[in-house]
Amino acid sequence: MPISVGLEKLGIAGSQDLKNTLVVCDDPLQAIEEFQDNNRILLDSLKPALRLMDLLSVHRYDFHRSVVDELKEKIIARVDVLVKTLEDKKNVEKLETLLDNSFPVIKNPVLQPVVFKVLQAIPKIKDSYLKQIIDDKELYRQVPIEVKRHIWKDNQDLFSEEISPVFDEYVKEVENQLLSLSEEGMMSPMEASVLAWAPKYRRTNSATISRLSQLLGTSSRHLHDLAADFLRSTYLRKRACDHYCTLRAAMLMLAHESEAAGLAADMASREPIRKFCWLLDACMRDHQLDKKRVNELQQILDKASNSRTRSKEEWRILGDLAMLLADPFAVVTVGDSMVKLLVQCAQGESLPRKNEDLLLLLRLMALASRSMELLSNDTAKEPKMSAEVVTQFLPYMLTLLVDDELDEWKSKMEAIAKAPSDMEEAPQPAKMEHYAVPENVVRLLAEEPVCVGIALQVLIHMTHRSGEPWGGFVCLLAAVASDPRAVELAFLHQLINGLIGRASEFEQEELFDAVLDKFLLKKSATDPTVWKQTYRLAWNAVAHLPRSLRTRLMEAIKPKKKLADSLEPLYAKLVAKVDHVEKEAAAAMGQQDTALFGLPIAKPTA
Repeated sequence: MPISVGLEKLGIAGSQDLKNTLVVCDDPLQAIEEFQDNNRILLDSLKPALRLMDLLSVHRYDFHRSVVDELKEKIIARVDVLVKTLEDKKNVEKLETLLDNSFPVIKNPVLQPVVFKVLQAIPKIKDSYLKQIIDDKELYRQVPIEVKRHIWKDNQDLFSEEISPVFDEYVKEVENQLLSLSEEGMMSPMEASVLAWAPKYRRTNSATISRLSQLLGTSSRHLHDLAADFLRSTYLRKRACDHYCTLRAAMLMLAHESEAAGLAADMASREPIRKFCWLLDACMRDHQLDKKRVNELQQILDKASNSRTRSKEEWRILGDLAMLLADPFAVVTVGDSMVKLLVQCAQGESLPRKNEDLLLLLRLMALASRSMELLSNDTAKEPKMSAEVVTQFLPYMLTLLVDDELDEWKSKMEAIAKAPSDMEEAPQPAKMEHYAVPENVVRLLAEEPVCVGIALQVLIHMTHRSGEPWGGFVCLLAAVASDPRAVELAFLHQLINGLIGRASEFEQEELFDAVLDKFLLKKSATDPTVWKQTYRLAWNAVAHLPRSLRTRLMEAIKPKKKLADSLEPLYAKLVAKVDHVEKEAAAAMGQQDTALFGLPIAKPTA
């Protein structure tokens, strides 16, 4: 684009004027000289210097460009000074005047930085200027983000186009973390669950959150509220993707952590939600819900649920609280705290219904499980649970936890009672007890969404108990396997992490059948997420499986045609590992045979 763009609008002759002059003139050289005199820098002492530079072969273009660049830097520096004192109306007027004088050259590549700098600095941009920017798509893409924020306040469509892809990028980012999508990450045990990362660490290390922070800025409540509305709509439209809830919490914490006190004060009407989010964030950071925070959460929840005369905004608060609780990271924290309280009930020989903290956490889990319903209805009330959840379902969960603990101690005592000679023998896996889930519990799992959420957390807890028989785990997994939440990425990520820690126990055929055949492989028909989590488990289990189960596993997890492109590289790595395992097993068997016949064992050559 020529550097003379827009100069005519400022009364400065441009290339077209020179062309017209040359067309009608009799002496082109004289016309060019007159054009230079008429449009030169109006400084009398400069004219002789220009003649001297001509003799020195310094082009007029180079000289004028250097002058423009220096003046441009000085103007930008002056604007930076004015920005610091915008409370003085005179300085605002100076910026407005400068914008009026410079806006005509906004598409001039040389002068454009000056115009953009003024647009960034000015508190309010005229609608006529914003309209010109909107009408020119190329210019709209170029203007700084601060200018776009002025546009977005009155143009929700453009804001939606800009921010909606960021929402989807965030979901992909979290899913990639949970899946470890690279082949190297997929085929190595996870060092720690992504869901255990501190919330602030997740926010500060997320490229998408950084991008979102740039888009929203720190001074406009309107954009923050508008983004929240779009996020709610996206969550309701796409359904079954709770990572949008994680993003909702991150957006609130961005406002909370912002250095702009004005934004915090401007969001006063959202104070209950912001405080609730801050409390949850602190609980996730500490991986527990302490007594003080539990009481504060309950007070906010009681106020949101019991208000009789509420505006539409106040009705929405309950839905927002539910959305925050549906964040998978919050579900993990609340669910883990619930399981710990159930264990405490068992140790203290008390009933769940007598533990007030447990009942509050149950209430939080119930809200999380109904977040869609509460968000889609502005007049929705807190969902009522069946009393059987407290009187029958929680006691059954308690029974499973107690039975598993008793089975674990029974296995340990049997091992201790064995004679030393027996202990030297290869340990035999503990016999798996068979449980049957009562009909009333099966019914509650089908009718009450909160029951499934609790059962999933109990399953995760069971995978981290070393050396316990798997009977309770297997029966509970079979009871929830048909629920869609059993194959959600956040749950599978935790479940597989726990199972990887006990991969050596998959030599038990009953456990192999329950987890792989009847659950993962049954659910993975066309779901690449389940396939990849299955591959993670298989990678860590194949070395411990007897050859018959290993062969059966590799045949079962062979990629189907629809998913072959994405899974073939991972499957090839698994095949290579199985070959390596079998070669090692054959070599070990050969060494045992040689030692058995008293023959020397050949040392491997280097």
